[in-house]
Amino acid sequence: MTLRTYSWSSRWTQTAAQRDHVMSAQAKAFFDEGRYFPSAQCYSQCSVSFEEVTLKFLDVGERDALRSYITSRLERTRKTVSDLESWGLTLRASQ
Repeated sequence: MTLRTYSWSSRWTQTAAQRDHVMSAQAKAFFDEGRYFPSAQCYSQCSVSFEEVTLKFLDVGERDALRSYITSRLERTRKTVSDLESWGLTLRASQ
């Protein structure tokens, strides 16, 4: 599939599981093509396990792409934690 096909597919997804499936497929395609940085960005946005992705990048010696993946995952995790904290504070304030 081409990048255009993945972009088109992601527009027509209706559920989080479908979006995750498209993003995982795109990440794998980028990885198989040797496009490690775009692959890292896609992997950071889907539910493929941290361990699996980390080992993939280590196996091919792509430490820079791995660093990019880890950084993106941490940023996403921080945002999630921040959103949860805000939600918790809002909930507590409303009680």
